[in-house]
Amino acid sequence: MFLPWMQPSQEKYLDFTDSLNDTVELEGIEFRNNVQEGPYGSSDPSESGTSYRNRREQTLKNIGGSMNRKVVFCAVVCCLLIPGSILAAIGRLDQKDDATISVRVRDSRTGVAIPNARVEIIRERGPRINSLGSGTVAATPNENIHITISAEKYTGSESQFVAGPGMLPVTFLLDPIEEPEELRSDVVAAKLDPQKALIHGHVVDSQTGTPIAGATVRLREQHVTAKSDQRGYFSLLAAALPYNMPDDVPLRDDIIVEANDHRTFEILNAFLPQGADTHYIVELQRGSGVDTRDDIHKLQRANPYEGDDTRFSDADLPPAEVSAQGLKPVANSVPLPTNIRLGTNCSCASCSSVLVLARGTYVKRGLNDEWIASWHINALRAGAVAYRSYGCYYAQHPISSNYDICNNACCQVNDSDTSTSTNQAVDDTSGVVVTRDCAHPAKAYYAAEQNHCAGCGNGYAGAPASNWPCITDMVDINQSCNGHGLGACQWGTQRHAVNNGWAWTTIVDHYYYNGGGNRNAKRSNTCP
Repeated sequence: MFLPWMQPSQEKYLDFTDSLNDTVELEGIEFRNNVQEGPYGSSDPSESGTSYRNRREQTLKNIGGSMNRKVVFCAVVCCLLIPGSILAAIGRLDQKDDATISVRVRDSRTGVAIPNARVEIIRERGPRINSLGSGTVAATPNENIHITISAEKYTGSESQFVAGPGMLPVTFLLDPIEEPEELRSDVVAAKLDPQKALIHGHVVDSQTGTPIAGATVRLREQHVTAKSDQRGYFSLLAAALPYNMPDDVPLRDDIIVEANDHRTFEILNAFLPQGADTHYIVELQRGSGVDTRDDIHKLQRANPYEGDDTRFSDADLPPAEVSAQGLKPVANSVPLPTNIRLGTNCSCASCSSVLVLARGTYVKRGLNDEWIASWHINALRAGAVAYRSYGCYYAQHPISSNYDICNNACCQVNDSDTSTSTNQAVDDTSGVVVTRDCAHPAKAYYAAEQNHCAGCGNGYAGAPASNWPCITDMVDINQSCNGHGLGACQWGTQRHAVNNGWAWTTIVDHYYYNGGGNRNAKRSNTCP
């Protein structure tokens, strides 16, 4: 790059024609303006004054040009002696901002930092960076950055980003190869009470990722209290009122987490699902004050529809649906992304930070935010297929160069809490998506209530104008439309499982592979 004074357009020859009355000495040659007019008009009898003046002006210009070239030559030599870092800084004068990506690594189950995680950052236009536990790279805008994370006793991860401008905080969540003792399914099952809700989780320092022992966790209305242990883990049982399974929603309360030298964190409107659990990862900021997060479930309604309270268990399913694990082994022929880049701190689909997490962990963190954890297992399994399909579709059609999908209702809700029942539904349907070509996941739309929406009558679901044919869905008759008519009815999955005893496969096919048009997406485990 040329410096300003090196640009060809800036080069000027020295001009001495305005100083002919001065004595000028260049390179040992003296020129004095002592021309006297004589018979020939000049002190040189062989040359007129005018021609002498012209010759001298030309000579001076030639000398000036020679000097100019020497100035440029000296400038080039000086540039070679300037440290590269200074030249690089000068070269970035026209850039508004460097692009910085900061990386941290956390355990996906507990939220604690993994200090021995190996972070490798490969730049498109710069040196490779290796560090432990975290890392930061100052890149140039639009530079491609590839990040690989590995750690003992964890499944590795990798992802790619486009730098800046500005700061992009990225958190990699690594899955432990073995579940933490307190989160093993048999340990959690032993704590469950069919009449109560189990609220448990881990409390960590947001900055360091270290567990916070002695944090107080309490419910605002019920005044139930617990303390976190040395691993930051807490658990408590809360009263959970019985509710009508097909249509009601569970009781709710606010969860308040307090610790010395940290800001209080309040989780508002948390569900207390009877006979189920919810596990939270709570990151506390240092300092004083209160941070809040409203956890009101998107399916919560003020006037739930009172339907039949008919319950079914897996024992009632056709034998073909049941195996030692509750399902036939699932085969899948559609390639799916290993990781999902989840945009966080979002305003609708515009997000300022990113989580990178395994596909299964992504679905587990989100399914209980879109479906209700205490619902029938087949409703949850159908929901897992829809949620997975939607997320994987966006992994192949990302909404941003740095994240695939947002974490709120503009995309599909996803946060740090999980439940054992929804985790099981995700595992039971592992890898299954809906697909139209047996090669790519389909965009599996769904909404809360799809009855009587977008041109379909009462007892029907669909949106003909969007090429989603109306289908009979009598379990939802007389429900108010709270959706767009595309894809599945979330409440319908529960009503079909409870009232009709449908298997998850039947529920998925009913909404996505039924009636033509856009209802032509089959389950990937039925592909050749």
